[in-house]
Amino acid sequence: MSESAPTMGEPTPAMFETTPANGEPTPVASRTTLTAAESSSTVPETAPATAGSSSTTVNTIWVVGSFNVDFTLTMAALPKPGETLVGRQLVTNLGGKGANQAVSCARQGAPTRLIARVGDDPETRTMLGRLAESGVDVSGVQLGAERTGAALVMVDDRGENLIGLYPGANGALELIDLPVAAGDVLLLQGEVSPEVNLIAARRARAVGCTVILNAAPAAPQLPELLSHTDFLIVNEHEAEIVLGWPGPQHQPDPRHQPDPRHRPDPRHRPDPQRRPDPQPHLDPQRRLDPRNKPHPQPQRDLPVPCVIVTAGADGARTYRDGTERHQPAFRVAAVDTVGAGDTFVGAFAAGLRDGLGVPGAVRWASAAAALSVTRSGTQESIPSAADVRRFITHHGGNP
Repeated sequence: MSESAPTMGEPTPAMFETTPANGEPTPVASRTTLTAAESSSTVPETAPATAGSSSTTVNTIWVVGSFNVDFTLTMAALPKPGETLVGRQLVTNLGGKGANQAVSCARQGAPTRLIARVGDDPETRTMLGRLAESGVDVSGVQLGAERTGAALVMVDDRGENLIGLYPGANGALELIDLPVAAGDVLLLQGEVSPEVNLIAARRARAVGCTVILNAAPAAPQLPELLSHTDFLIVNEHEAEIVLGWPGPQHQPDPRHQPDPRHRPDPRHRPDPQRRPDPQPHLDPQRRLDPRNKPHPQPQRDLPVPCVIVTAGADGARTYRDGTERHQPAFRVAAVDTVGAGDTFVGAFAAGLRDGLGVPGAVRWASAAAALSVTRSGTQESIPSAADVRRFITHHGGNP
């Protein structure tokens, strides 16, 4: 994108519109940015509620990332390769890891600005208005000729999901302006180009920002990007790809049970001299590495000052200053796990900004993610700071 490329804060003939109660569309281009009243008018509980203490700082969380339209199909079970199953309900919602994490930050009461790129299509016009209603400043969202990114999501009755992504305009995002200041927080993900993330991280570090990278979707990260990162947040699968750490040991799908009519061949007996493989989930070459343990060793060199690995029902583990700290998961009945990771990342950034410290921010984020999976939807399920505070109090006190 050139220097003249429009953003949501610049007048252009094809800007998005908002629809007030009288039904008449009002061009967003008639003003330069959303006002504070517009940003918070429909979500009153987020403005006074903050994740942490009574901090009077006004530092901003900048989210450079993706904006998608999500198409979510609910179904009894996820299909296996080659299998076609009929779903129950198809819902269209706002998504994208950048937009999701921005909403999570804003609902914790943190001033949040999104830098993203979208296309001029009907779904986006509606979704962008919803994002502003959640308290996110969208004046930095660029308008491009590409179609807005999309996610195809399937969710089963156990809350498990499969997701396919179409990058669309996300792949064309270029960082033109990022007016960050010392004390701000920059939040990055893997749904825009690594080059954009690297430029953003360099600028943020140069002025004293805290940089958080959620390396999802997982891909081998540029070493220079990690050198400009303060916090790396990944799940177990992503840690295996990004860091080379052991992946999770998968539990068998309860739908796939052995046939009781099948009897083992008596000629095939186990070799009594053969020892069981202690790491069957790793390929043979990686099994030879003695460093491969069920959990990474905190004394090994980390590529960033702090690594946080989320593990669903097993909670989250923080590796920092040569130590490992485990945050147990809050026990809840999961309804829909889509977006739980984004809720965690955004709530962690807000908690860190508000002075909770790393352990407190991880606990706050764990509670927010646990609460989100008890609700349906992605951004619809992200709780407010007041909701999270009540949840933590109910589960044993304030962080």
